[in-house]
Amino acid sequence: IENTTETKAEKKEINSEKKKIIVYSRQKTDNLNLLQNFLLLQDYEFKNVKFKKDLMQEINNNTVLLVFNLFSLSEKELKYCQEIRGRFSLFQLPILIIASRNLPQNMIKSFEIGINDFIKRPFEINELKSRIRTLITLKEKVEESFRREQNYLRAQIKPHFLYNTLDTIAYLCDSDPEQAGELIIKLANYLRYSFDFDNLDQLVSIKKELDLVKFYISIQQQRFKNKFKAEYEVDDNINFNIPPLMLQSLVENSIKHGFSEIKEGGLVKISVKEKRSFYLIEVKDNGRGIDESEIENIFSEKKKENKRRQIGLRNIDKRLKRIFDQTLEIKRSKNQGTTVKIKIPKNN
Repeated sequence: IENTTETKAEKKEINSEKKKIIVYSRQKTDNLNLLQNFLLLQDYEFKNVKFKKDLMQEINNNTVLLVFNLFSLSEKELKYCQEIRGRFSLFQLPILIIASRNLPQNMIKSFEIGINDFIKRPFEINELKSRIRTLITLKEKVEESFRREQNYLRAQIKPHFLYNTLDTIAYLCDSDPEQAGELIIKLANYLRYSFDFDNLDQLVSIKKELDLVKFYISIQQQRFKNKFKAEYEVDDNINFNIPPLMLQSLVENSIKHGFSEIKEGGLVKISVKEKRSFYLIEVKDNGRGIDESEIENIFSEKKKENKRRQIGLRNIDKRLKRIFDQTLEIKRSKNQGTTVKIKIPKNN
C-alpha cells in the first residue's frame, strides 16, 4: 500500500495511463487483502486511505473508483460522498459501498446523493471483482463518449476560416508583402497552439490560452480592418489552468456572431481576475447580443435547436460542469452586446 503523503509534484509524475483505485476503510477484512492483490494484478494502483483529509487529497483525474469499506453507512459517510459529488459527477468517479448493514433511509439518501453501487458483507470475492469491473468499464465508456463529443472543439478551426485567411495572405503578398509574412507566422503559431493538445481533458496554463487568443485576434484583425478592437484586463502574475480552447472559443464566438452585422466599431474585452476562492474569466463584446431564447436553449436538455453558436457554448458549459462543477454564465447587456463569465475554483 502506498504512502498517502505524496506531494502534488510526485503525483504529477505518475504515469497517466496507470489507473488508481482509492479505498477508504474503517475496518480491516480478509477480503481487503484479496482485493488489493486482485487490483495489483489488473495494473491498478491500490491505496488505503483512512481519513477524510487524506481521501480528498488523493482523489484526482487518475482516480477510477472510490470504495468505502464500512460496517454501516452513516450520516458522516453520506456527507463525505455528498462533498465528493460536489467535485465529481456520477460517472467521473464511481463510488462503491461495502457494508455489513445499512438503514433503509440511508440507502435511499445515498442513491439520491449519487452512490453508484452497494455490496453487502459477507460476499464472494468474485462478486466484488465483477462489481468493480462493471463500474470502471462504465466510467471508461462514458469518458470515451465525452472525448468524441469534445473532438467537436477541434473543428473550431473551420475550413472557411483557413481559406479566408489564406485569401487575405494572397492579397497582401502583392500589396504588402511584409504584412503577409507576419500573417503567415501568426497563422502558423495559431495552428501549432490549436493542435498542441493530445487530450482536451488536460489543462493548460491561462498564459498559454491567452497567447492562443491573441494569435487568433491578430489574424482576424488583419482580415477585417477596423471591424473590431480587443482589450485585455489580466491581473499581474496570475497563474492557473483551464481546459484548452475554452477561452479561445468564447472569443471566437463574440467575433463571429457578435460582430456579424457590423462593419466597424466592435469591441471585445477579455478579463482574467483573481478572486478570493476562484478565478474569474470574462469575455464581453458590444455586438448584436444574444437572444434570451438562445440562452435558454443552450442550457435546455431538450435542445430544440442546433445553431452552431448554441452548440459551441453548450459544449463549453458541459466541460465546465464535468471538470469543475461550474456553469457558464451568459448575460445580454441592456443596450447591446453579450457577457460570458467562467469561474475556475482554486485548488482544483
